[in-house]
Parts: sequence; C-alpha cells; structure tokens
Amino acid sequence: MENGDRAKNSPFLPNSVRKRKTGNLISPSFPLKKFRPSISVISTEPLNEDSDGNNSSLVQTFSTPPRSRINRESGNFSAGSPFPNFSPSVFNSPSLNGPASSLTPRHRRIFKTKDCPECDICSDDVFEIRHPHFSTQKTTPKRGGHYFCRLCRKNHSKESSRLNVVLSSSTLHNLWKNPSFKPDQHIDFDTIIGGRIHDIHASFLYQYSELTSPMDIILVCGVNNVPTEDTSQQMIQQFESLIKTIKNQSIQNNHKIPNRIVLCTVLYSPKTCDKSIPPHLNMTQKVREVNNWIHEFNESETGEHLKLHLNGVYGDPDTENLVHRYDEWREPEIKRKLHLTNEVKDRVATQVIQLFRKIKQNDH
Repeated sequence: MENGDRAKNSPFLPNSVRKRKTGNLISPSFPLKKFRPSISVISTEPLNEDSDGNNSSLVQTFSTPPRSRINRESGNFSAGSPFPNFSPSVFNSPSLNGPASSLTPRHRRIFKTKDCPECDICSDDVFEIRHPHFSTQKTTPKRGGHYFCRLCRKNHSKESSRLNVVLSSSTLHNLWKNPSFKPDQHIDFDTIIGGRIHDIHASFLYQYSELTSPMDIILVCGVNNVPTEDTSQQMIQQFESLIKTIKNQSIQNNHKIPNRIVLCTVLYSPKTCDKSIPPHLNMTQKVREVNNWIHEFNESETGEHLKLHLNGVYGDPDTENLVHRYDEWREPEIKRKLHLTNEVKDRVATQVIQLFRKIKQNDH
C-alpha cells in the first residue's frame, strides 16, 4: 500500500472526521451546534510522566478528533472552525443511526494527563481535555508590526515571511527558557505535556490550519506513543497523516514555497528502552524502526535532520547497541527517565535555531 493511501485509510486520522456524513451521526431535523464526534480507542492505561516527572493520572484516554464544521452543500465534515449551530450534547442512542426520538443527553468525556485546569484549546462540548498545553498562538494571538516576544526575549520589528513553528510534546517544552535559545527570527512553540502524535495533529488543525502564511515546522512527537499498543507502522501512519494535513495547508493557500517539515527522531528513553526492562516491554526495536523511517522522510524532503535520539545515549542506537548516559536524563529512577536534563536541552536549543537557519538557506 502506498504511503498516501496508508495515511488516508489510517484509523488514527483526526481529519477522517471530514468524511463522515451528517446523516450518519445525528438527525438532520435536530438543531446543529458545535460538535466533535467521538472516535477511536478508549484505554485505561496510565500515560507517561508529565513535565515535572510525576506520574500522570488518567480518567479516559481516546484518540482526539478535531473540531469540525459542516459543509452546507455536501454535508461533509471538514477540519477548522466549528459550525455555530451544531450541538454535541445530544447523541443518537443506542445507535448513531437511530431515529431522532432516541436522542439522549450525554456528559462530556474527561481526558486527563495531569490535575490541571481544562485546556480551552483542545476541549469542546463533547470532550473535556485536561493537559498542560502551551501555545504561542494562544498567548500572543495578534502580533503587529512591532512587539516584544517573551519567548525570544527580544523585540520583533516585523513578522517573517515564513512562520517558524516547533510542535512538540513535553520533550522540548520550555526550550525557550534555556540560555542558548537566542533566535534571530521569531519561533512559535506549541507544546502538549503527555501529547501523542494525534494530539499534536489536532492542535495544528485547531490553531494553524486556517493561517495563510507558509511555515517551516519542526515536529517533536512520538515518544508518548512508544509505551502504548501502537506499532511502529501505526506510528508512521499517524506521522504521515499529520504531514499530509500540514502540506494541505500550503495547497489551499497556493504557497510558492510550500510548508517545510523536519521530523525529529524519537528518544530512546530509559523508561521504555533500558536493558533492565523485560523483553516483552522493551520498545527499542519499535523506536529504531520509526527513526529509520524518519531519517528517510527527512532525506526525501529537506535533507535536514534533528537527531534527538543521539542525546542521552552513547553512539548511535539506530545502528549500534543501545547504551544510555543516565546522567543526561532528568528523573532519578531508570523506570521514570523520560526527559532530558536542562543542560542537554540547552544544546538542543542551539541545534533548533541552526536548523531553522539551514531550512531557509534555500529561500534565496
């Protein structure tokens, strides 16, 4: 099966919601409001540690589909701003295809990775999402010709013709606080603690898919998918789906130079890949397979790489035996080591800035 077809048919696709017909979800005679269909997997397993190294609690875990709007003519769902007359508080019961008389109220499902306030970026009237989510688009939504950026710690006289974006789980959260983070152009950060690939995908749909500017994007996610039941091929399918969504934004806006993407390799965290882990729980081979695919993707796209997997280890574990540098991981216990120390992240901050510069060298 071709890559595009795999992404298209993947059950993890947030944008698969676009293809659902209105009549299959709710009676057309019922007044419509904002709606996010409930799809995919429900699990009771604990999520990864949060940014403070604490174990995350979980009420319910499920794939997060995007907010949707309805095309009045076709009746199809498409990603973007929610249609104002769609109500998620009423569902068909017991079947989604049942008659209008079977419509019953339903409470919002709660998704929680940490005891924190509700995320107003990712939550809606169906799902209450509680995860720490930092967003430059949220904190600085309107940027004029001259403004002070607290992340870059400098005044920006004007926006770049291309928006620099880092989409990440907790791996690069707070990277902007490191001393080496001194960019010459603004960089947007959107980080979700405990975020999996589909969470990053959904966040892009919510906040960036309707922007008209072309973008250079560094994707740092997948580490939270590693301990789940996702296979390496399923992780790759999710990456392909996210990439397709990013590229579609360029197609829709007729960008002369399309959005450019660099995927960061997935960390070999001791929590999931250490030699002390029982063989049936050790995810080293899964990470190796995903990283090999990421390398091939980057070579075919920009030729640029950000090899995060070389941090916290000796040598290159993609081609050699895996040996960890335990002192480069923040948590004290091996079974909890998931995040790099600030000293390592300081080096990564320099690499991120250099990578954006390299990407833009082809603009002239």
